[in-house]
Amino acid sequence: MRFIILVIVSLTSFNLFSQNKDALKLIEGRLTDAKITVDKMCSNPQTANNAQSWYLKAYVYTEIAKSEVYDNLVQFPGKEALNAVTKCKEFDTDKKYYSDIVNICLDLGPTLYNKGIKKYNRALKSNSANDYNLALNYFTDFYKVMDVLGNDKKFIDQYIEYNNVKPNSVFLYCGYIEEKLSDFEKAKEFYNKLIDLKSDKETAKAKGMPLAYLYLSNILLKQNDVGKATIIGKRGVELYPDNSDLIINLVNIYKKTDNVDDLSDLLEKSIKNNSTDEKLLFTLAKSYNSISKLFVKRGYQSTADMYKKKAVETYKKAINLHPKDKTMDFKLNYNLGVLLYNSGVRAYKKNYEDRKTYVDFLTDAMPYLEKCHFYDKNNRRVMNMLMMVYQTLEMSDKQKQIEDQLYK
Repeated sequence: MRFIILVIVSLTSFNLFSQNKDALKLIEGRLTDAKITVDKMCSNPQTANNAQSWYLKAYVYTEIAKSEVYDNLVQFPGKEALNAVTKCKEFDTDKKYYSDIVNICLDLGPTLYNKGIKKYNRALKSNSANDYNLALNYFTDFYKVMDVLGNDKKFIDQYIEYNNVKPNSVFLYCGYIEEKLSDFEKAKEFYNKLIDLKSDKETAKAKGMPLAYLYLSNILLKQNDVGKATIIGKRGVELYPDNSDLIINLVNIYKKTDNVDDLSDLLEKSIKNNSTDEKLLFTLAKSYNSISKLFVKRGYQSTADMYKKKAVETYKKAINLHPKDKTMDFKLNYNLGVLLYNSGVRAYKKNYEDRKTYVDFLTDAMPYLEKCHFYDKNNRRVMNMLMMVYQTLEMSDKQKQIEDQLYK
């Protein structure tokens, strides 16, 4: 399953006390006028090499970026502010503006993050490459702010943590954006920043996010790198054993490679750990049925029957949870009904004189097919199966009702 959550957290920037109040007096007034002033200061040869000029420009452009009114004065005011911060650090050899630059970054970082989230959420709805690119631009600059701070990026880390947002989540957003833009190698680079195959579980989980393991393994599968996809998928399930999407992903990987032993072990563990997850039980039941068919092809009928029995039990377990999602309930009843119906048909073809065997299968299939008919009155495949069941079980009244619906 492919999904990503809309981000609704917003960071609120704050100001520390500026030690350079006299410098700020040079740009008092509207931001429009202040922009003109600092632009001149940074382009004038006499003042362009002064740290103060670039500090003021960083301050003004950060205020522009924060403003809902003035942010249209320049296309990417945050990027301009970031460049000005870098220039100020270059010329500020005696670190006179050091604390003020930290202060600006504490404003600028959250501002860029919020703009990135806004564009990212819009892109998820519009699926627009332009919106994705804009979000990526803001997220990239967000991380550049932390790079500018160097060892002091701890200020932003602490600030974001205070707002209950993990900075590493931006790596996931950037990876997803690159994937949507079809730059899979860059997407893999971002996802790999969140993936740890060697550290202990606690360290790896603190660093990572479940979706990174899911998305990266999917990309690797598309690139036919099944070996690496399996390694990533297994690590994801190891770290997040209750995550149904990661389990389903690994199940599908094992099915692609006919890795029956590992698939069987995974199914058994998953059912024990996630016995009330309807979606997962649905996938596990289908997988048991797939294994059963595989053993039929290999000529191991008794093993095939064992896995078919597991499939039936798992479908029943999910159905007995009484899913509120009617679509899921239909799928569960349909798959189980078809499995039992087909077993009855095969038993009939194998030995039509062994009436008890195929009648038992069709009798078991009937309530599940009837539930499907209740959900979808016009499903002709369901009606055809029910008609055969009623005919075989000599339920003439019900057979006639279905025939009337089929041929009306």
